[in-house]
Amino acid sequence: MEAGTKKEIRKHMLAQRDAMVPKERHEKSVRICERIQAHPLFLSAKHILCYVNYRSETETLGLIAEALRLGKWVYCPLVDGTEMDFYRISGIEELHAGFHGILEPPMLRRMRYVPQPGSAEQTLMIMPGAAFDRSCHRIGYGGGYYDRYLQKAGNPPKIAAAFSIQVADAVPYEAHDICPDAVVTETEIIVREPL
Repeated sequence: MEAGTKKEIRKHMLAQRDAMVPKERHEKSVRICERIQAHPLFLSAKHILCYVNYRSETETLGLIAEALRLGKWVYCPLVDGTEMDFYRISGIEELHAGFHGILEPPMLRRMRYVPQPGSAEQTLMIMPGAAFDRSCHRIGYGGGYYDRYLQKAGNPPKIAAAFSIQVADAVPYEAHDICPDAVVTETEIIVREPL
């Protein structure tokens, strides 16, 4: 499905994702996370900013646990009103239900991710989304949290985790939309071409 507005494409893609049976979703999530763990951006990163899966999103708790095991500093998102920030965790057990029931880290100011000059090369963001295309354009969930966050947090490398059913040939986008550098699915890695 390529034709349609962002809202229509989002609704269609999320319905397809929601229709996946849990076993299939889990197996595909494992393959996606294995691909991310083997990616050079993940291997070289010291700081990992990673969403915590909700509903039918690609599961990330195993990826978070592996990053922690490797000694990487892992930060998860926390929404406060219209803003989102990332806070460091030292274990999965620190996450608790927050905004819309999504697992979030504690809001401890000293644990908030603060980009430092030159730190973008050591950081990797793993982001969710509703739909993507083969040029790595992204349709999010409509709240603009990631676009707003990335505008203030610099521009670290970004990988989107998605199921292959979420990838279209093309999706509508606007100039201010922030694209991931790669979209990793259970079947392939789509890399954004440099401008």
